[in-house]
Amino acid sequence: MLRRLWRKLGFSQRAHSDDAVLVYHVRCNKCGEVVRVRIHKYNDLSLDDEGGRFCHKTVVGSRCYARMQMTLRFDPHFRELERSVQGGEFVDAA
Repeated sequence: MLRRLWRKLGFSQRAHSDDAVLVYHVRCNKCGEVVRVRIHKYNDLSLDDEGGRFCHKTVVGSRCYARMQMTLRFDPHFRELERSVQGGEFVDAA
């Protein structure tokens, strides 16, 4: 009964699965700290005029509290088209 109510309200299992989350790592230019950033496909992305999606996120580490501005753009199928970050750089998880 709760599952049916949950679905009627617009929630689904898809929104809570691991494939609904994108993970990025950003290194701060000021202190060198690597910050893990999670982007939820169905909550953090906004629609653009062309049917794609975008996200603007402010990333703050725990060492120096410098702000990094991250921008991501995706096509309608969530394939990344471009990425940029001011005040830092994208790095691999390792």
